[in-house]
Amino acid sequence: MSSTSNAIFVREAGSLPARARSHAVSARISSIVRQLWRAYWDYQARRATIMLLHALDDRALADIGFNRSEIESAVFASTSDRLRRYDPKWRLRGKL
Repeated sequence: MSSTSNAIFVREAGSLPARARSHAVSARISSIVRQLWRAYWDYQARRATIMLLHALDDRALADIGFNRSEIESAVFASTSDRLRRYDPKWRLRGKL
């Protein structure tokens, strides 16, 4: 190996940790942005579900087992004793 190629190799190897750090930071930022994006659309889907359920009349709500006062708690509750809870993956069911 010549001294010039050896110097280039040392310079590139010395900057590798900085590149790895930069990659780790950008991967973390990307992960946070992805989580925020998914949380935003999950919230929007829940709001749309609430709007659709409120558009139903009381008889239709009774047919599916809801009272009008239970709509928000059924959609936003993470754990519930109800048999039918909000399924955040409802959009993917037809695509699988």
